Amino acid sequence: MNIPQTNRQPVELSDQETANLLAKRHPQDVTDYFATDPNPDIRNLGRLSLRRNDINDLFALGDLCANRSLTDDGRLLVFYVGKTVIAYQKALRLADDDLDLALARRAIRNYVDWIVEQARASHSRRNIAVALWALAENEDSTETLRSEDNGLIQDLLDSYLEESPTKLVKATPDETSNGEDFTDISQLDNLSDSYFSDILEMPHVGSNRTTEDLTVVALPDFSETVNDLSQTVADMDELPSMGLSNTEFMSLSDTHLEQTALNSMASVERDPSYASRMLTEMPAARLPHDDDDEFAPGDWISNRYEVSDVKRGGMGVVYLGYDRDKKEPVAIKTFQSRFLDNERAVSRFNHEATTWIMLEKHRYIVQARRVETIAGRPHIILEHISGPEGMGSDLRSWIDRKRLDLPQSMEFGLHIALGMQHASQRVPGLVHRDLKPANILVTHDAIAKITDFGLVRSLEFTDVPLPGNDSDSDPNPRQNPSNRLTRSGAIVGTAPYMSPEQVEAKEVDLRADIYAFGCILYEMLTGQQIFKEKKFNAWKQAHLHQKPAFDAQFERELPMRLQALVMACLEKSPDNRPSNWGAIVDELAVIYEEVTGQKATLEITGPEMQLHELIDKGYSLTELHRMDEALAAYDRAIALQPDSALAWARKGRALRLMTRYDEAIACYDTAIEYFPRYGFAWRGKGLVLERMGRNEEALAAYQQATSIKPNEVWNWYNQADVMQNMSRYAEAVPLLNHALEIDPQHPNSWAKLGQVYRLMGKQEDAVYAYEKAIDLEPEYAWAHNGKGLALKTLNRYSDALVSFRRATQYQPNDVWHWYNLTEMLVELGQYNDALSPATQATRTDPTHAFSWAKLGQVMRHLNQNVDALDAYDHAIQIQPDYSWAINGKGIVLERMGRLEDALTCYNRAAEIQDDYIWHCWYNQGNVLALMGRYQEALPILQKVTQVMPAHAQSWARMGNALRNLKQPEDALKALQQATLLDPKYTWAWNETGITLEQLGRLDDALSAYQRAGNTAPKDPFYLTQQADILIQQGDNQQALDLLTQSLKLDPRNARMWA
Repeated sequence: MNIPQTNRQPVELSDQETANLLAKRHPQDVTDYFATDPNPDIRNLGRLSLRRNDINDLFALGDLCANRSLTDDGRLLVFYVGKTVIAYQKALRLADDDLDLALARRAIRNYVDWIVEQARASHSRRNIAVALWALAENEDSTETLRSEDNGLIQDLLDSYLEESPTKLVKATPDETSNGEDFTDISQLDNLSDSYFSDILEMPHVGSNRTTEDLTVVALPDFSETVNDLSQTVADMDELPSMGLSNTEFMSLSDTHLEQTALNSMASVERDPSYASRMLTEMPAARLPHDDDDEFAPGDWISNRYEVSDVKRGGMGVVYLGYDRDKKEPVAIKTFQSRFLDNERAVSRFNHEATTWIMLEKHRYIVQARRVETIAGRPHIILEHISGPEGMGSDLRSWIDRKRLDLPQSMEFGLHIALGMQHASQRVPGLVHRDLKPANILVTHDAIAKITDFGLVRSLEFTDVPLPGNDSDSDPNPRQNPSNRLTRSGAIVGTAPYMSPEQVEAKEVDLRADIYAFGCILYEMLTGQQIFKEKKFNAWKQAHLHQKPAFDAQFERELPMRLQALVMACLEKSPDNRPSNWGAIVDELAVIYEEVTGQKATLEITGPEMQLHELIDKGYSLTELHRMDEALAAYDRAIALQPDSALAWARKGRALRLMTRYDEAIACYDTAIEYFPRYGFAWRGKGLVLERMGRNEEALAAYQQATSIKPNEVWNWYNQADVMQNMSRYAEAVPLLNHALEIDPQHPNSWAKLGQVYRLMGKQEDAVYAYEKAIDLEPEYAWAHNGKGLALKTLNRYSDALVSFRRATQYQPNDVWHWYNLTEMLVELGQYNDALSPATQATRTDPTHAFSWAKLGQVMRHLNQNVDALDAYDHAIQIQPDYSWAINGKGIVLERMGRLEDALTCYNRAAEIQDDYIWHCWYNQGNVLALMGRYQEALPILQKVTQVMPAHAQSWARMGNALRNLKQPEDALKALQQATLLDPKYTWAWNETGITLEQLGRLDDALSAYQRAGNTAPKDPFYLTQQADILIQQGDNQQALDLLTQSLKLDPRNARMWA
């Protein structure tokens, strides 16, 4: 019995596409069963599957694991048996159509039956135990255990309990796996994971990583052989790697304090063969904590907080959601389940929670509202931060997308400095130790807020050792504050933002954070990090010895006083840096006023603070799609300050998203009335006008927004979008090019450029632009769909098919992606393959008339006429004037022999008078001819040949009508035109032969029948036609040869025998 397989294949990606996907860190890269598998094929596909929600990945993973679940000597490996079942069971949960659901169930049942068969055949207690486990998992499923399984389990148990098992176990026959009898096994998230996680947990594999994310947790004194902790990090290149690159051992993505990082670092001290020996020996190990006490989207925490999204990184997990009691968005942070038994990790998190609460409320710090104990562990309830539309929620997004000008950079700098000034006042001696763009969140209205106090130390708290670090050498660290960090033996922080004293594990104070602030301010002003390094040791040497400087361009453009402030913050010696945050705030405020002519806002309190909180609440509620509550928050803000342009504009945005366009316009107009140069309000008004089809007015609004904020990429994009709507493609191109000059990494502008080029007929340019968008955002479904349309026009059908499939994979809820995939398959004649996506299109949007009509077309080609009629009727019910669907219904009725009903459909379709009308005319003429009503058919067919003179079928059918109306000469002319247009048109050649035969031109008729036979060599009818002519000419022997040949093709044809 062969190993059962589903034979599903994952979506193919190019090497570059794969690299782009894997370059983005996923929090489960170090914990997922498949992403950490020793086999490279399984590991690679496992990591890909974490980054795309594709059921085919799970089927393929199950197949790969199934193929590895039996050794050459007949041993079942529970490690891969378990993973196989997990993969198929996950596919079962993900399945959203009957086809995938049935396949997943069949895969589980067939595989379990195969496992039992192997146990029966091997007489091995090990294999019997594996089979018992597999059957037990099925018994725990949501479906009823098959009756035959009860006896089978008993037989297996009896065999297992025998001292020398030789009893043959009765296996379930293969014939019972009929696709109807399946079980939905429960989740097996802990299976076979215990030994692997304790041996060597692989951190994330990162390749195309920016150095901003090169985060270091270096731990000295692992043994007497390693004295220099920085060299420990630098020597990662020399790690024994089981065939993996050094980047597969060390995550470069964010601050790591978890045991995973420590294990991988500690492996430097181990015997180089350690990992491989441990993998083969497979020692017994403790079971990891189950993640069932963590929450998933859709769950409720404490029957109060509704989870909408989950973010993981390092030790932490953050739940984004909605507080039902307070009716406001929240973010809830705690530590992951796998650290529950790690006292130091728990202590460090408690330290973070206490610090955050002590900071209290401040405009420029993410607010911790309270700490709650949930499921036995502390959870920090934080304010929810939503970034601007089209942007991430942190400062890194602003830098990468080049959205910072000089005033905005200084404003953000003031926000950070003010936030840190408040923090150091509230918590004496506080040092953040990990200030970086990723730890600065930015709200929708451009307010920067400091977050992530996981590495903080202060005079109030012992610096909690890193998990796994030995602190026994300092039994009472409170008595020696100066040695606290050094004694705990840790370099912590993110390499590009670490001060010289930090990289040497010396004592640090707030001046280390001021150095990090200088790094951030430099990067905001230039778009570049202070040094161009890649590895930690190089960063260390640069921070210690290399002098930072501005390039000549920035020396010319930036105020000298601002440059001096940045360089003061970046001094190597802490004594030469500003001594406190107040000094930075004062100096930066003066520079800001000199540059902008406006006083900097240093504090917001009282009613203004309340106003901003209400607006923030409304925006976050909008992001959570709680629109009525969002409007209520905005109304409260407006009641507090009726002339707040920000509140009116944000309310307009919410109304726009609710498609209440007239009300939205009124709100935007009010905002503009109070603040005429409010670019956001002008842009929002343009969006509403565009949705309303008022394109010229929308364009004017976008142009006004652009004049106010010329460096905002969306303003240029929106102008191009409305130009495209008005078919002014040539004017859209330079607008998009300008947008891409501002932000070359703006995928939307690349995709829009692709669309414009496609509509201009420049398909190669379109494909290039779409591919640029996809390179930047590999799961950009709209770009994949557009690329497919361009490739289709270029007749690159197989490539187009791949693009359409990817569009459906990445955005399965968009009906047009399914429609375009179906249409491509139809055009390729792959009707069986087209049935599933056509059906999925109608499920995705049951009101989409085009998809119902396309489903009718597919079923018509599959000869499922009754179902095809039903699909066409659905389309017509939704859109009664849909001529293409009405015409298609007529074709089905015609094939069913219901010619009068078919004619009624064709007549109705022709009355609609759209671009499809000539098809309807042809079908009218055709069915009238089939009914013998040639006189009525003739003028209709003549009209078609005038409108579409290249349509061979119309000429042929007109010739047929003329012949039956006893006008053979005119018929011959029409038929000659048909065969001239299509030399392989078999029916037209046959009609020509009949007409010539009527005219007595037997030689010419014979020649026409021969041409018909040549185009359809397997059809005996045309051989018979030739034989008839030969008999009339007296050439009986040749006629006999042809008839003999035709009888070989169709021996049951009575006419030929006669």
